[in-house]
Amino acid sequence: MSSLTQYRELTKNAQAKDKLGVALPDLTRAKVNVITQQYDVSDLQAVVEVFAPDAGWVVYRDGVEITNQAPNRSDVIEAEYYCQAADVQSIKIKHLFAKQYLVTRFEVIDEESDEYCYSEQAVIVRKNLAEQAQTAHYRLWYKQDDAFRWNPFAQQFIGFNAAGEQKENK
Repeated sequence: MSSLTQYRELTKNAQAKDKLGVALPDLTRAKVNVITQQYDVSDLQAVVEVFAPDAGWVVYRDGVEITNQAPNRSDVIEAEYYCQAADVQSIKIKHLFAKQYLVTRFEVIDEESDEYCYSEQAVIVRKNLAEQAQTAHYRLWYKQDDAFRWNPFAQQFIGFNAAGEQKENK
């Protein structure tokens, strides 16, 4: 019996919540490829436009914007984008130094994996952005090590939803 199967049995146990004091998140087996590449700030717009995101957010020095457009300024600190139709479902952009950025691509493959699993989490959006979105949704990826422990591996942005909308599980 795999450790994930045992974990699922524990989450089904009605007494588990009482014993642990918290509800355990649902974990879903899947395979993910995480690819990183370094880019100059002048290349970021083309990277995002080719990705053609459905949703995203950008942090500049003076604020946060919810947008599906490429950053239009050179003072980007961080950004994340999601595209439901793409093979590469998410990209994350992080400022490294000077005009250099690290772009991380998440390629989710529709097959079960004994090495990876994820849980989904909703995060409430800041009040000043609440008109555009109520919650941001993320996948928290875990990777199993040689001792069969599930360790946090990556966090993947998977979109927003407005007040009252329900996010579909992908």
